[in-house]
Amino acid sequence: MIYYYVQISVDTKVQTDWIQWMMEVHIPEVVATGHFKNCYFQQVIDPLPTGETVSFLSIYECESVETLRKYRENDAPKLMAEHEKKFGGSFTATRFVGAPLRVPEGKVKF
Repeated sequence: MIYYYVQISVDTKVQTDWIQWMMEVHIPEVVATGHFKNCYFQQVIDPLPTGETVSFLSIYECESVETLRKYRENDAPKLMAEHEKKFGGSFTATRFVGAPLRVPEGKVKF
């Protein structure tokens, strides 16, 4: 399993419309491509919002790097263009991919 992270900082003036669109349209469309098993949608609470922007994190579960590659090549450009058309100039996005590490029990100390 790998995770595809999309962090988006949104202008507070469009925040309500953007959240609704993400939850009702965009995230369901991304998941409907069949490349992801699940999505977790979260508001970033630390660091605190600036007053002008608020940040959110979409975390998509994906079976493999190859599956993610297929999504990025075949589906992402259209979905990203729709996002840009609807909210362009009101957000910034950062994308990254992570893979879980298995740490032997009792080996991590804080």
